[in-house]
Amino acid sequence: MYAADYAIFYSLSEWQTNTGFDVNSLPGAPFIENISNKEFKLMSNSALKGKGRFGEDIGAYPTGNVGGITTRPKLPTKLVVE
Repeated sequence: MYAADYAIFYSLSEWQTNTGFDVNSLPGAPFIENISNKEFKLMSNSALKGKGRFGEDIGAYPTGNVGGITTRPKLPTKLVVE
């Protein structure tokens, strides 16, 4: 159930139509594999499979954790503003 300003909506599509919010949201569970072991690959029945741009999967790590991110990327040291 979704609510906005005392109006109640019973589906995501009803919420989207009546509020204009979340127009790119998808209903359904993401179904991510083995979160407890930090494996973030989408399961085959995920609502996010193939729903991204050009039919790609949606997610921070749609194809898996790729070993995990352990350090921050280095910031650029020489910036040029034109």
